[in-house]
Amino acid sequence: MEELTAHLKRFRTRLRIIEGWEQLQKGLWLAIAVSVGIQLLGRFLPIESLWFWTALFPVTWLAVAVCYHLSKPYSLLKTARRVDIDLSLFERLSTCLVLPEHGGLFPPALVSAQAQDALQSARAVNIKPAYPFRFNRSSWVKTAITSGVVFVLVFLPNPMDEIIAGRKAIVEEAQKQAQEIEELQGKVEEAVELDPEQRQEIERLLTELAEKLNLNPGDLDQALADLSRVEREIESYGIPNAGLQAANLKSLLEQLNSLSGSAPDPGEELASQVDKALDELLQKQEQLDASERRTLSSSLAQMAAQASQSGNMQLARSLSELSQAIQSGDQQSMENSSQRTAQAVAQTQRSLQAQSRLSEILSSLQSSSQALAQSGRLAAQGPPFPNSQGQVSGGGGTNAPILPPGTSQRQASSPQGNKPFGGEDDLDTQGNTPRQEGNFVGDELFIPGIDTDQGSTQVRPGENAAPGLSNPSLVPYDQAYYSYLNAAMQSLSQDYIPENLTNYVQQYFLLLEPQ
Repeated sequence: MEELTAHLKRFRTRLRIIEGWEQLQKGLWLAIAVSVGIQLLGRFLPIESLWFWTALFPVTWLAVAVCYHLSKPYSLLKTARRVDIDLSLFERLSTCLVLPEHGGLFPPALVSAQAQDALQSARAVNIKPAYPFRFNRSSWVKTAITSGVVFVLVFLPNPMDEIIAGRKAIVEEAQKQAQEIEELQGKVEEAVELDPEQRQEIERLLTELAEKLNLNPGDLDQALADLSRVEREIESYGIPNAGLQAANLKSLLEQLNSLSGSAPDPGEELASQVDKALDELLQKQEQLDASERRTLSSSLAQMAAQASQSGNMQLARSLSELSQAIQSGDQQSMENSSQRTAQAVAQTQRSLQAQSRLSEILSSLQSSSQALAQSGRLAAQGPPFPNSQGQVSGGGGTNAPILPPGTSQRQASSPQGNKPFGGEDDLDTQGNTPRQEGNFVGDELFIPGIDTDQGSTQVRPGENAAPGLSNPSLVPYDQAYYSYLNAAMQSLSQDYIPENLTNYVQQYFLLLEPQ
């Protein structure tokens, strides 16, 4: 009985292999057909690692088919019945397994004889010829066709490859910009010009932005939207008219130095210079008469108006109070207003320093946006397509140093192509001169009315001349100047401009300032 069991186990292994082989042949072309569908889908949708998804289903089908048939339950009785049917053994093997269970119903001699007969039948079975590997021709034809389609689709150019490459480029650029933003975050931590609350909020915004850029899957619009949102939130901490206020502070210092007679000190801070100029101005005003006081008060009132136009209401209020105090002659009010003016200037200078730091942060974010947009444009353009000679396709033309000879029998007339440039005289002959037959004098073309006095000139003066405008300009220069100054400073504050160009524009308007 043990020998028969060993034979049945050998038969079972062979049956599992054969059944797995048959199932593999029948279903392999279906798995490859799924790969064809994936390749076709990859022509319309950008699917990353298309090779992997194409090979996944056939390989998975092979692994599942082999593992399932090698590990599925297969009893010895089922094996015996299958072999009895396939090899026409008339149920010898299966009967040998069933009779011992009903030994009391049959004589022992019969059971023993049947077992010997089954064992002899099992020994006589040559399992390999009995269960050979058969090839299903129709299945293999389908497999070959689907495999050929897959290979053709794999090696054909895929328009989605450029999109995938563009996404990868955007991902790499986004990660690069995320690293730069992390470095920028370290600079923000060291920015003492910013308020602690603003600095903490900006650090939080930059941290979130770096995380989003690191996790960006290649979506350029989303990356630019994240950067734009952070830029808007950081801009909300700035001064609306920072450039105009900076120009106003410089103008204020120059006017105070002019009124007080003090010399500017470039090495000293602007707030200290303004404080010193105000002290000298208060000392000087004690020696002024009533008319000179009114002139000084009017100048300070004009400075207050300029500060108000720049949006610095605190400085405008303190200058207005100082103007009223000088006009009234109240010494205590003068000193208090002078201190408040110096404090307003110092506060404005600190705000401008913070604005300068914010401008640097915004400039870095704008550079990141430009780098991402540039990577997106380069990815969208793709590489140039070479022509058959390996050169980039261009317009019609030739690279030959000499043109081929012409085939026309007519002789070329002027202009002479190889005549060197002779100077101004050549320019005089390059006008649009009409060509006509005859009327030649020597080598020159004679046209009456041009080279001689035979022509005539007619002049028809108008009867009613335009009256013109005799009135002066209706817009005062002061108003026009400050309108242009306000517009220029607003433009400088909206975008990041290099400091040297900003100073150039401010100096230009200072030279045009009305006296």
